[in-house]
Amino acid sequence: MHGMNQATAVAPETSTPAASVYVRATGLVVLGVGIAVLAGWAFEIDALKGIAPGLATMKPLTAANFLLSGVVLLMSSRPGEVARDRIGWFCALAVTVWSGLTLLEYATGIDFHIDRVLFPNHLVEPGVIPGRMSIITAINFVLFGTCRITGDRRESSVQAWFVTANILGLALSFLAICGYAYGVPVLYHPIPATSIALNTAVTFAVLFTGVAATRPDLGWMARICSPDVGGSFVRRALPAIVIGVPAFGWLRLQGQLAGLYDLRAGLALFTIFNVAFLTAVILVSGWTSDRLAARRLSQKVKQQSALAILSGLTLRSNDFKALRERAVQMACDVLGVEFGSLNDVTPSTGRPEIMVTVAGGAATTTIQKRRDDPAIPILDALLTEHTPRLFSDIDPPTQLKLSTYFQAPGAQSGLIMPIQIGGKTLGHLAMLSTTKRTFFIDDVEFLQRLRNLLEIVRDRQMNLDKLHISSVALEHAAQGITITDESAREPMLVYANPTIARMTGYTVDEIMSNAARTLRPRNPDLGLIEKIMQAKAKREPYEVEILVQRKDGTEYLNLAKGSPVIDQDGRLTYYVVISEDVTDRHLREEKLRETQKMQAVGQMTGGVAHEFNNLLAVIKSNAEDMRDDLKESPVLHDQADLVLQAADRGAGLVRQLLAFSRKQEIQPIVTDLNVFLESFVALLKRTLEANIAINVRTAAGLPPVKIDPGQMETALLNIALNCRDAMPSGGQITIETKLALIDADYADQNADASPGTYILLTVKDTGTGMPKEVLAHAFQPFFTTKEVGAGTGLGLSMVYGFVQQSGGHIKLRSEPGFGTTVYIYLPPAEENAALRPETAAAAAMPVAAGRTILLVEDDDLVRQSVKQKLVRLGYDVTTAPTALDAIVILERQPAFDLVFTDVIMPGAMNGADLAREVQRRWPAIKILMSSGYTEAAVLGKVNMPDGIRLLPKPYANADLERALHEVLGRKSA
Repeated sequence: MHGMNQATAVAPETSTPAASVYVRATGLVVLGVGIAVLAGWAFEIDALKGIAPGLATMKPLTAANFLLSGVVLLMSSRPGEVARDRIGWFCALAVTVWSGLTLLEYATGIDFHIDRVLFPNHLVEPGVIPGRMSIITAINFVLFGTCRITGDRRESSVQAWFVTANILGLALSFLAICGYAYGVPVLYHPIPATSIALNTAVTFAVLFTGVAATRPDLGWMARICSPDVGGSFVRRALPAIVIGVPAFGWLRLQGQLAGLYDLRAGLALFTIFNVAFLTAVILVSGWTSDRLAARRLSQKVKQQSALAILSGLTLRSNDFKALRERAVQMACDVLGVEFGSLNDVTPSTGRPEIMVTVAGGAATTTIQKRRDDPAIPILDALLTEHTPRLFSDIDPPTQLKLSTYFQAPGAQSGLIMPIQIGGKTLGHLAMLSTTKRTFFIDDVEFLQRLRNLLEIVRDRQMNLDKLHISSVALEHAAQGITITDESAREPMLVYANPTIARMTGYTVDEIMSNAARTLRPRNPDLGLIEKIMQAKAKREPYEVEILVQRKDGTEYLNLAKGSPVIDQDGRLTYYVVISEDVTDRHLREEKLRETQKMQAVGQMTGGVAHEFNNLLAVIKSNAEDMRDDLKESPVLHDQADLVLQAADRGAGLVRQLLAFSRKQEIQPIVTDLNVFLESFVALLKRTLEANIAINVRTAAGLPPVKIDPGQMETALLNIALNCRDAMPSGGQITIETKLALIDADYADQNADASPGTYILLTVKDTGTGMPKEVLAHAFQPFFTTKEVGAGTGLGLSMVYGFVQQSGGHIKLRSEPGFGTTVYIYLPPAEENAALRPETAAAAAMPVAAGRTILLVEDDDLVRQSVKQKLVRLGYDVTTAPTALDAIVILERQPAFDLVFTDVIMPGAMNGADLAREVQRRWPAIKILMSSGYTEAAVLGKVNMPDGIRLLPKPYANADLERALHEVLGRKSA
C-alpha cells in the first residue's frame, strides 16, 4: 500500500510520522549541500566550497556523492513504492562504487582517474586532482551505501551491521568536527594525502542521523523514537548533551586562548557549566517524563473504564448493532481520533454485503455496502494479513481508498486491528485520524482488548444466528422431530416440532404434556421397544418402524430414526428422533413388488408356454394323423380323438397363460366400446341365469378404443362368470362406461398405471364380495377360491394380462357383503384411426408335389413329427438341427423351394438370422417360421425380418398346410 509505514507486528516505535519527516528533511539538506558545492566548483564561488576561508573544501566527487545520498534519503522516506525503492537502491550503489574505488586507490597507489570525471581542468597544483576525497569521506560513503542497500532486510546479522555502520559513521563525523573545533588536525587529517572538510563532516552527521531515522525500530534511534517515558527522556537529554557539552568545551578553549583564565580556571568553569547544564537537562527531562506518565496513566484509566463498561454490555445485551456502535464511539473518544470504523466482511445474514459501523464526531451509524464496491481491493489486501497495521503517513490515493472503505475522509494516520474468528480474518477495527499522530503501546493494547470483546460479540451473534436458523429449520422440517432429555433418571420430552403434531393430530402442547399417550403405539411391539432400549443403553443410533395411532383413531406407519447427543464429557444428554409417515411409501412399494411379482410370473409362464407348445405340437400332429388313419377302428379312432381334444384343451390353457403374461397374440382394431357392449350384453344375457339382472349405462360421445374384440369378449365373459359365482341366489350386474382421468397421485400409488385420460369400463355385482387377503391375490394365476375342479384360477389373470397388453389398467375394489367392482381403464385410440378391422386376401393354394423343404428345428421330437407331417403332405424334406447346419446344407444344395425354421434356437444364429441370410444369398427360396412364442413375444426377443409368415405352435395339420400353400404360392419379390 502506497505512502504508509507499516510493520508485521505493531509496536509504536517501528514507525512514526516524526521519523518520516526527519528522513525527508535530512535528505533535502544533504541534497542541497551537494548541489551548492557543485555550483561553487562550477562557478568558482569559494564561499560555497567550504565553511570558512583557509579550511579544507569539499571536493566535487564528494559533493556528487552527497547529491546522490540526498536522493537516497528522499526515496527512503516513503518506502513501498517499487519505482522509488529502485531509484534509491541504484543511487546508493553508485555512491558505494565511487567511494570503494577511492579506497582502492589509497590501498594500491593506482590512480583510476575517477577524480577527473568532474571538473578535470580545475587543478590546484600540478599532479594533484582537487576531486580526490579524503579517506574518512570514502569510508563514510561506503558505510552509508551498504546501510541503505541492506537497510530493508530483516536478518539479525544485517540489522546489526546497519546499527554498527551507522554508529561508526556518526563517530568519524563527530571526531572530525571536534578536530576542527578544538584544533586537533589528526582527527580530520589522519593521513598526509588529504583531509575531510568541515562542511563534509557536518553533512555526514546530518546524513547518518537521517539514515538511522529510516529504521526507527533499530539501535539508538529506537530509543529516541520510543513513545514511552524513556524515549521522552532521551529525546530531550541526548540532543542537549551532544550539542551543549562540546559547545561548553569550545567556549572554555577560546577563553583560555584569549588569556581570560588559565587552564585550571578553565577546567573549573567547564565542570561547573556542565554540571549545571546536565542537571537542568535531567530535571527538565524528568519533569516532562512525569507529565507524560501522568497523561499515560490517565489515558490508561480511561481505557480500563471503557473496557469495563463494554465488557458488562457484552455479557448483558443481545443488541449487537448497538454494541458495535457503542464500542466504536467509545474507542474514538478514548483515543482522541476523528474516525472509527468496524467492518464485518461476512455478515451473519449471509447477504453479499459488508456491514460498516462508523463513528465520526458525535454520530455513530451502521451502513451496508455491496461486496462489489470499488473500494474492496484494499479490503482484499487487508484480509490476507492477520496482524495489526499502523498508518503513519498516508498519501492522497490511499486516503481516497480509506475514505471509501473506512468512511474516513482526509485520514493521515491510523491503526487497523483485524477481527478474527477461528484464525480467519473476518473484519477490521480501524482508528483513523486527520493528523499525523503516534499511537502508543497502551493504545495498541487497548485496541487489542477491544478487538477481543468485539470478537466475542461477533461469535455470540454467529452462535445466536445459527441457533435461530436451527430453530427455524426444526420448526419447518418436513419430518417430525422430537428431543428427549436423557440426563435425568426418566427421559423427558423437551421439544416437539409442528410437523409431528400434524402427523399425530395432536397439538404440540398435548404432545409435550402427555408424550406417552400421543406418540407411542396403542399395541406396542415389545421387540421394537427392546431394540430402542438396547440402542440407548449403547448410546447408538437406531431406526425402527412403528404403527402409531392418530388422535382420530386412524393408524400410520412411523419410521423413527433416533440419534444420541453426547456432551464433551462423554455423557448422553439428549436423543433426537426424526419421524416420518411412510404409510404411502410402503403401499407404493408393496404395489410395486406385486407388479414386479406379476411380471416375473408372466415371464415364467411365457417360457413354460413356449416349451408346452412344442410338446403340444408333436402330440396334436400325431393325434390328428392317428385319428385319420384309424377310421376303420372306431375304438382307437375315438381314443386318438380324445388325445386331440386334450391337446386342444392344453393349447387353450397355454393361451390363457400367454394372456396373463401379456404375450398372447392379439389383433387390436379401433372399436366403439358402446357398440361393442350392445352385442356383448345380448350374448351375456343368453349365457347367465335368469335371476341375474344386467344393467348397462353408457356415456355418449366417448372416443373409440383399440382392442381385440375377441379377447375383450373373453375377458368380460370371465368377469361376468365370476360375478355369477359370487351371486348364487341371483343379483345384479351393472356395466358402465365413462371418460375418466388418472392423475399423478393415483399413478404413484399404482405402479402399473400411467397418468392420462382413459375410457373407464366398470363391471359391478351385488355378490358376496372378497376379503382383503383374497383381493390381494385375485390376479395371480392358479389362485382360486373355488372347489377343486371348479376352475383353473386363470380367469382374472387372463383379464389382467389382456388389459395390460392393451395399454390399460385394471383395478379391483371389493368388501365382504358389498359386492365387487372391476375398473378397466382403456386408452383412447388415435384420432385418425379408422373404425374397421383389417382383412387379408387369401393366398393361392398350389399343390405340394415335387416341392422341397429344408426343415430347421432344434427339438428332436418336434423335428421328427413335423418331418413326418410334411412327407405325408407330399413334400421332399431335409432336416437340420441348427441354423449353422442349415447354411452348410444350403451351400451344398441351394435348390430348395422353402426353408421352414423355428425362431428361437440355441447357438450363435437364431431363426431370424437364418432367414435374413437366406434372403440375402438365396432370394428365390421362400421362408416360413414357427415358434412356441406368439408373434408379439417373438418380436420382443429377436429382430424379425420383414414379410415373413409366422406359424404359432401348436398348429393343426390344416393350419400347417394352409401356411405352406400361402407362402409357396406367394410371388417372389
